[in-house]
Amino acid sequence: MIEVSCDGSLGMESQQIKDYQITASSSFNNDFVTYGPQRARLNLAPGYRANPAKLNSSWIKVNLETDKVITGLATQGYGDLAVREWVTSYSVMYRSKSRDFLQIKTLQGASKVGYTK
Repeated sequence: MIEVSCDGSLGMESQQIKDYQITASSSFNNDFVTYGPQRARLNLAPGYRANPAKLNSSWIKVNLETDKVITGLATQGYGDLAVREWVTSYSVMYRSKSRDFLQIKTLQGASKVGYTK
């Protein structure tokens, strides 16, 4: 029997998840220091900003270092009122041990896509 306990948030906002655990495919103006994935934390403004030319293929990866059960995700926009940018849909993938990345599926087997307001 596997025992699962709820530990609360994983630590993106609190920085329990460290900057080195977060990577991204691109960054605005290729400036990973100012706009990089370490800025992809809740309530951190300004936040992460992808390269506009690569929006449809951009990704952020968070290495949790141990297996976790994820029951929810929260997203927000860039955080600067002058820059009205935010994600409107996204997919979530996972990898455990040496397996390839797999997309989260619904109970019916369809690819799970998240939508933001």
